[in-house]
Amino acid sequence: MKRIVALIVLAVLVFPGSAAASRGIDGLAIDAQGRITVMVPTTRTLRPAVIRLTSSGTLDSTFAEGGILRPPVAGARARMAVRPSGALVIAGNRGKKVVLRRFRADGSAVRSFGEDGSAVVTSGGPAEAVLAQPDGHLIALATTACLPQSCEFIYRNLEVRRYAPNGNLLHRYRLSKEDWSMVSAAFEPGGGFVVTGLVGEGEEGTYDRFRPNGGYEGGVVVAPPPSSPAVSPGFYFDPPIADFTVDAQGALVTAPRTLPYEAAGPEVWRRHPDGSMDSSFGAGGRAICEVAPGRFGREPKPFRILAASPGGQVVAASDSADCWLVRFLADGALDSSFGGGDGRVPPDPRMPRPQALILAPDGGILLAGWDRGTSSVRLLRYRADGTSDDAFGVAGMAVVPVAAG
Repeated sequence: MKRIVALIVLAVLVFPGSAAASRGIDGLAIDAQGRITVMVPTTRTLRPAVIRLTSSGTLDSTFAEGGILRPPVAGARARMAVRPSGALVIAGNRGKKVVLRRFRADGSAVRSFGEDGSAVVTSGGPAEAVLAQPDGHLIALATTACLPQSCEFIYRNLEVRRYAPNGNLLHRYRLSKEDWSMVSAAFEPGGGFVVTGLVGEGEEGTYDRFRPNGGYEGGVVVAPPPSSPAVSPGFYFDPPIADFTVDAQGALVTAPRTLPYEAAGPEVWRRHPDGSMDSSFGAGGRAICEVAPGRFGREPKPFRILAASPGGQVVAASDSADCWLVRFLADGALDSSFGGGDGRVPPDPRMPRPQALILAPDGGILLAGWDRGTSSVRLLRYRADGTSDDAFGVAGMAVVPVAAG
């Protein structure tokens, strides 16, 4: 579920493009002032809403209407990017078109952007991601489909668009793949970005690299982990991806959605930029949070969301009680200075299933979830050592109801 974060955020956290993702958190960011911006999903009774909170967990009254913005977009899901200043860009549907809209830090629309405040990305298909480049340019990603009545097979098209700060289109590219869906996108240190996806009915992960101008550089051929059965070159299929990011050194950091048969717990994999496994991380590139054996042996649940710090640490969360929130060191070992001294934070019953994770400038950790039963956003904040930040919200949690609209 769904998405490109570390310290001061330049782009939105992007989540897997699945039906379940549209019922979770569609965006989470922290700006240079420590303000938190959350995008909640579209439902049958709820249009997309963007919520801004202060660093203490209260609604920011200086933003939009009492801290909540209702952007004029709809569709299966919307996406956002937040700049350090707090200004934001939102992608969503307007009729059958995917459009971009810009907003100032106070939530007011920038009418001079594009044509009458919006720039068209493509027709059909949902928005997948917005990447805000440091120089003010924007990358918008959306998917469209070529169905059997028009194509021999079902092809998914990744529509890549690059815009000037004023909304003028500078570059377009279409990447077509059979039976493909997007998972996430992340900036690389040089300004390019990597897009991950799934093919083969969601059974195989893919990685594609793009240049800073939005041009396609090529697919990343990833190497199998050392424990994988021997395969001929070009015949290895990476497991499906739950979440993905690129760390400050350019390493590709992945949470595999399915685990090897012998896995002792959820894993994080780290690869070099060329796709080879990073043997300095964990066991041959695999960092593992071991779970206790149950009645039927170990039945680990994979990590669902992760984030990487500038120093190479990786924070990850899963549905497993043993590995609900963990931090790995840059060498892949569990960080004994985090949580209860074993690198783990126990589950908080107030948020049984976190759907988004982001690292704050002070090293703190923010978890977000969407409670469908009460139509409310829940945010938990932890200090850098993994203890609850009780100065945030009420006892470390902020809850924001979102009225239908």
